[in-house]
Amino acid sequence: MVHAPSHVQPPLIIVNPASAGGATGRKWPRFAPLALQALPEARVVHTQAKGDATLLVREAIEEGARHFVAVGGDGTAHEVMQGMLSEQGESLTDQASDPLTLSVLPMGTGSDFCRSLGLPRDPREAIKHLTSTPRPIDVGWVSWGGSEGDGSAEGAPFINVASFGLSGHVAREVEAKGKGGQLAYLASLFTSARGYQNAPLAFTLTLEDHTTLTLERTCYTCALGNARYFGGGMPITPTALLDDGLLELVMVGDLSLSEVTLRLPSLYQGTHVSKPKFERYAVRALEVRPLGDDPVWLELDGEPQHALPARFELRPHALSVTTGPRPPALSRLTPLNRA
Repeated sequence: MVHAPSHVQPPLIIVNPASAGGATGRKWPRFAPLALQALPEARVVHTQAKGDATLLVREAIEEGARHFVAVGGDGTAHEVMQGMLSEQGESLTDQASDPLTLSVLPMGTGSDFCRSLGLPRDPREAIKHLTSTPRPIDVGWVSWGGSEGDGSAEGAPFINVASFGLSGHVAREVEAKGKGGQLAYLASLFTSARGYQNAPLAFTLTLEDHTTLTLERTCYTCALGNARYFGGGMPITPTALLDDGLLELVMVGDLSLSEVTLRLPSLYQGTHVSKPKFERYAVRALEVRPLGDDPVWLELDGEPQHALPARFELRPHALSVTTGPRPPALSRLTPLNRA
């Protein structure tokens, strides 16, 4: 836990100029004056390599900064969020008395997390919400290997969506190509799907009422949503809420490539969960392991990670975020249609 310094430092704006294939770096000079008008005392830094944002944020927290603006896409927001958390996924400060606040300025190709925050996609409009009242959100946490009890398990956080199966393979391909957004995701989806074998998996779900449920399923892909969107605008977990202490698990069952193609419209409309071979659960935690010999890859917020097995859970209200005027996936007043 970082102790509060005697003087809180101004906001830190972290710009990832490589985001969106370099478009963020080219566009930022047009929006920088507006951002500094909204946050006149802010300091601006630019990343140069993957992981820089995490290190810059941690250094700034030690110096007293408490408000961080991620300028880029979901990967940039993910790195900034990582810098705001400890190795166990908890906030580096006391969120009640010394909160850390994340703002996101969408300039990436995907920017799926911004959709759940109700932020305008136009950076000029999104800048107007950098000073909105922060609201606390949960942070997802995934661990693999070892035992959390003895501290030997590795782990990583996510704020948006974690997924595994075909989506994990797609994330690896998208990263290799250095492209993002809906078209790049769809292109990689069909490329990866041609030779992909659906994965047999064993699940242990801790449900909303703290009971457990064990299942075995063969899945095309599975998503755990703290928020709602991935893949460049696909509401894969369409009723996930950022502050309710639950993850929304959506299992995409043993579908063929032709079936997936037919279901794509419903996936982008958020109506897929009512279709055959889809299952949805509200969970407090999830353990999953592969039953086959082939690796089943995991991605967090679009960033490729380890292969399964893994355990997923939440860190309640670990961060605060600034939002747009009507965030559709934050308020507990949002009507739910839980499984």
